Order: sequence, then C-alpha cells, then structure tokens
Amino acid sequence: MALDEVVVNRLLLSKTLLGRIRFTPIIMPDKASLATQILTAHDAAELALAGIAHYIKAPLPRSDKVYLMDYIGAIKEKSGREVPGRGYFEQLNRVRILIKHAGLFPDPKDWHRVGDRVYEHVSNVCEEHLFFRLDDLDESLLIKDEKVKMYFDRAKTAHAKGEYKEVLECLGLAMHALFESNAALNELSVGVAKAEDAIKLVSFGVHGNDYLALQQFLPGIIGHWKETPQIVWEQEKYGHPANWR
Repeated sequence: MALDEVVVNRLLLSKTLLGRIRFTPIIMPDKASLATQILTAHDAAELALAGIAHYIKAPLPRSDKVYLMDYIGAIKEKSGREVPGRGYFEQLNRVRILIKHAGLFPDPKDWHRVGDRVYEHVSNVCEEHLFFRLDDLDESLLIKDEKVKMYFDRAKTAHAKGEYKEVLECLGLAMHALFESNAALNELSVGVAKAEDAIKLVSFGVHGNDYLALQQFLPGIIGHWKETPQIVWEQEKYGHPANWR
C-alpha cells in the first residue's frame, strides 16, 4: 500500500525536527537546551508514530486528544507486536511531563543524546511497519508520476555510487517527463535557464533561483511525447566529467 501525503508529511516533519537536535556536541547542556531537545524529540516521535498508526489503520482512542503512548498502544494492538523502543519512549514521555508540568529536569548525562536515540527508535518502527528507515525518507515519496519517480530513483542510486554525470542526466529526464505530462509546463525545456520559466514555476512552490541554478548544470533533453528522449551535453560548458567532484 502506497504512503499517502498525510503519512509522508508527518514523517518528513519528524525527521526535520530530529535533524535539528541530533549530533549535538554538548555533553552537559544547560537546562533550557536540554528541555528544548527533549520536548522536540517527543514531538518528533509523536508525529512519526501518529503517521505510522494512520498508515496501518491502528485503532486509536475516541478522543480529541491522542498522545504518544496512545499511538504506541494502538500500533501494538493492530500489529500484535511490541513497538521497538517502547521502553525509551515511555521514559521520554515521563521526562516530558516532569519538565512541562512539574518544572523538574533530568540528568543531562542521561538525555544529551535524546535526538539520536529517538531517531534510531523511530527508524526501527518505520522499518518494521513501512519497510524503510528515516535515512531513506525524502519528498520523492510524494511523486505520483511513475516515470518521473523512476528517473528520480535512478538519480538517487547513481548519487550513492558517485556517478554524478548520470545523476544530472536522470534529473534532466525526470524534469522532461514532468514537463511533457503537464499541459501548463509543456513549453519549458530542460537544461535551459530562462527567467520566465522560473517565474512560472514559482506558483508551483519552486524556488526560482534554485531552479535556474539547477538548469545550468543539466544536459539538454530532446524528444516529445512518445519519442525516446535524447540527452545532449554541450560539454564545453562543464569541463571533463572526471572533475565533477
């Protein structure tokens, strides 16, 4: 079953929040910093587990207010399996309550890596129920066009191998497929940095300057509709591919 936008957005927000508090170099943070990390980690865990519960259709309490441990209980009930990291999530929930409602702070030595720990536990829950980890999650899960998604996935694979020329070619093919499939974008060309194109894409939420910068790196893509698209590099603009590092 494909992930819907509600689930992906919750997971992406969770990953973003955790990204802000992971790898913190301070072993003994002050009270304010520690509290911020704990509260942020709790919110991130709640977002992710809410998304997972939504995806597997876990039975949630009939209430306007559903909390972290409610999601964990619902996931366990639906799946028949214990939720990975449940003990840590319970501790996190108790510490959050102490901070918010009693003004009591835990030992920094026990909680200075809360961002990393929650990230790992959430990743484990994702892997068990969604079959991927947070490291594998990005906005590409929201791509609905199969051809565009195929090219984008190829670009990710090529990037992991350090094949940067192939990355740019696959991104160019993905954009070409997108432009061809959308009547409002038919006149746009890949590998051509036009200000008027960037302005048109702003209404779709695209950052104009980023779009123009990307086009300067992409090859041209030639082909319409059912034609096989052809990749065209004007190599003098880019230098030898061996220098693309």
